[in-house]
Amino acid sequence: MFRGLSDRLAVVLTLITLFVTMTLCMCYVAIFVSPELPLNPFPPSQAMDLESAVADTGTSVGLPSPVVIEVNGSPTFPPTWTPTATPTSSSTPTPTFTPTPTFTPTPTNTPTPTDTATWTPRPPTNTPLPPPPTQTFTPQPTLPTSMWMGKLLSTDVNCGSTGLYGKVRRPGGSPIADVWVHYWASGWDGAWAKSEPDYWGDPGDRNWDGLLGDGPRAGTWHVAIVVSEGSREFLSNTVSVETSGFCEGHGAAQWAEIEFVRNY
Repeated sequence: MFRGLSDRLAVVLTLITLFVTMTLCMCYVAIFVSPELPLNPFPPSQAMDLESAVADTGTSVGLPSPVVIEVNGSPTFPPTWTPTATPTSSSTPTPTFTPTPTFTPTPTNTPTPTDTATWTPRPPTNTPLPPPPTQTFTPQPTLPTSMWMGKLLSTDVNCGSTGLYGKVRRPGGSPIADVWVHYWASGWDGAWAKSEPDYWGDPGDRNWDGLLGDGPRAGTWHVAIVVSEGSREFLSNTVSVETSGFCEGHGAAQWAEIEFVRNY
């Protein structure tokens, strides 16, 4: 309550001060423009009347009579005074600190993305194709993980028959008996041959063989050692060889020599 009363009193006093100041300023302006106004306590006409009265009477009105001072001898004057400059300390203005306004970023309204439903065309339903024909799988042996290693040594020409032969032996060269050699072709389950304890043939180049047919017979044949007759559990790598259907000229081959060596 007191604070409100003090504020109102300050406003009233301020208004009164402004009013008095403006009134004085207007009076000075009016006197400057028209000096003969009744507001002017010293109008110019009053000064001129006083000057005229003094001139007519030869006396000054209201002024005391002058006093005559007699001076004997020559006047003595003091030495000339020379002013001495007195240094005055000058104040060095103290720099004032002007606060630098800081920029406060105004947050902007970032629109929140809304999920817009998009139409995705659905592909047409695929009509299932008929299953492909079932193919007959012929097992192929991989590199051996046991004791045997086979390789092709040579091929021979023979117009009377086609077949396979070779040796099953130890690393020193001696034959090993009772080892089953399986030979087959794509689409044919093949046959099995058992190794003998001795080499035979004209040069003693075999202890097993297998006849594939009479006369030249073209084909690709696969040979490997297996566990037993009728088995397809391979104990060696697979050796593949091709034979031709002709027995004369370049590329003719009917009999192939294949050797299996035990690895220890």
